[in-house]
Formats: sequence, C-alpha cells, structure tokens
Amino acid sequence: MLARPHLTATRHLLCSLALTGTLLAGCSDDSSDTNTGGGPGASTSYVGLVASSSGLTGPLSITFASAVSAPQSRRSREPGLPGPAAHAVNATGTVSLGGGAPVALTGTLDGGNLNMTGGGWTITGTVQNGQLTGLFTAPGPADGTAIAASSTGSAPAIALCGSFAGQNFTTDPPTEDFGSFSVVIAGTSVLGTAVGNDGGGLTFTGTATASTITINETAPEGSLTATGEYDEFGIGGEYEVKVGPAVISAGSFSGGTCEQPT
Repeated sequence: MLARPHLTATRHLLCSLALTGTLLAGCSDDSSDTNTGGGPGASTSYVGLVASSSGLTGPLSITFASAVSAPQSRRSREPGLPGPAAHAVNATGTVSLGGGAPVALTGTLDGGNLNMTGGGWTITGTVQNGQLTGLFTAPGPADGTAIAASSTGSAPAIALCGSFAGQNFTTDPPTEDFGSFSVVIAGTSVLGTAVGNDGGGLTFTGTATASTITINETAPEGSLTATGEYDEFGIGGEYEVKVGPAVISAGSFSGGTCEQPT
C-alpha cells in the first residue's frame, strides 16, 4: 500500500495559488451560508485533521452533542426575513500534531461558528454543508488550518495526511517544489489543505468516487488541478498549478491515514 511520507514544507505551490490571498478567498464558500446547531437528537461525529504552518499534520476528531442542521436558505437571510433560531450545541473532541499525545478539546457550535479549547489549544471555524474549515493555535507555539467532515457508520470520513513534491518552473533551471498536502474524504466530497514553507496555507475542495479524487480549483489568478487514487490506508496522485496557460508547478502527492486519537 502507499507509504506514508516524511512531511516537509515549501513555499511555491501556496504562493502560486494564494497570489496575495485572492485565490484562497475564491476557493471558500459564502461565509454567511453556515449551519446552525439543531435541537435534541443523535450526536454528530466529524473526522478531520490539522496542518501547521511549519508543515506538521495530525488527526482531529469532534463529536457534537446533537444533530447539526442544514444551513439557512439564502432567502431566510435577506433583510426583514427571519431565519431559523440557532441553538448552541456542545462539542467535545481530541487533536494531536506531529505525532504528539492526543489533547482533549471542549467547546460549542453556535450559529455555525465553532469554538473549542483545551490543553493550550484553540480551534475556531465554520461548520457548513457537513464540513468544518477553520484555524488552530497550539503550544509550541504552532498554528495553522483545521478541517473536518461529517462521518457516520454507513458513510465514514477518511483523513489522509501527506505531502507533495515536484518542480517549480518559474526559475531557470527549475527548482524543487515540496510541502504538505492532506485531505478529508467523505462520500463524494473532498476537503483539503496544503501548506508551503512560508507558512501560507491553501484550503481546497474536490470530488471523490469510491477510489479516486479530482480537484479543480480555479480563479482568475491561477488554478490547481489534481487527480489521484485512495483507500482507507493511503492516497497518491499528480498535481499541476497554472497561471493563465502556463504551468508553473507540477508533481506528485502521497500520504497515509491520519490515525484518529483516542
């Protein structure tokens, strides 16, 4: 099976994509289209990962005390039209980074906004459409991105931590391009993050079948495309970054399971 690589960090892929942050913003959903906490009901589990600005990764597991409802409709958010009432939902979880011991987290999801703390950690983010995108800070100090997706017994989410390596074609001769590249796959949805050695992070989305992923993130300033194969133990594939028609970076990515803390 796919070997889990040593995680490193780089700058170029993220610099190429972020391009003063505009592509990263273009890859995000409408931040106002967030989930609200549901009323009494079954708990909801989320499986994910954290990726630090220094290139370290680790597993993230969150359980909400009750069901998390669908996001408000856009019409319900128009001025003068009331939206559904939000209910704060208690959240518990565990997280670890770079092979460290699991740290217990507690907090709440309120109006789609998640806030969790514990053991010197802070995780904040937005939960919408069955996905969490956010940020974390941790002792060390460390900081970076937190992502997760809803996971059920019949449709479990898989967190895969890995790296990318390729060539930067903006230099002559081309130079080595490498960094961390990790994804959470849940059903047909892919949520991922990549981190360069300047500490900049990019969150991206894609689609999945039972064994493959496809990523096509496009903005006027540049694009990321990637395809690969995966199972519950690992992932591997190829990526390409373009600005206009020019390929400025290309290479491969691979990774292994982010074991969930207990």
